[in-house]
Amino acid sequence: MNAGDVLVNSVAGVAAGFVGSMIISLIRTPKLLDNDREMELTRARSIIETQTARIAALEAKPARTDAEQHHYDFARTAVEKHGDAGVAVLRHLRLHRRLLFSFTKAPPSPPGMTTETHREILNSLVKSNVVQMVPQTLPGGYEYTYLLTPGLENAMDELLY
Repeated sequence: MNAGDVLVNSVAGVAAGFVGSMIISLIRTPKLLDNDREMELTRARSIIETQTARIAALEAKPARTDAEQHHYDFARTAVEKHGDAGVAVLRHLRLHRRLLFSFTKAPPSPPGMTTETHREILNSLVKSNVVQMVPQTLPGGYEYTYLLTPGLENAMDELLY
């Protein structure tokens, strides 16, 4: 073998190695890119699931404390006992915050309800302890102020609206 043959064989060997390396790279590169892409997608899905769970936890209604649950149960029982008329009176009271009855005057009643019926339902709600009646002695008679029992406002808002 002479130097020209060695040089030609060397160049041919290098060229064949280079072409072979290129062919192998062309075959392997898409698979490697797909593997990288799949790993990135898996990581992105994991982040999305974590953030979705976090959002759901933040949007979830917080659980009531024992006291809040007691007030809610107490108010729910009274609302169920007094029916639609009781709901109308409680909504009316919640809207006005306090209702003042005296010998000479009475507050407006809920729509479609007489003053007598309004007062009877209020007195029944007083017996159920969801409404308080505060009497005050005045010259010439009494004045009665009806208001929602303190602590039940949030429970009533939840039940009435």
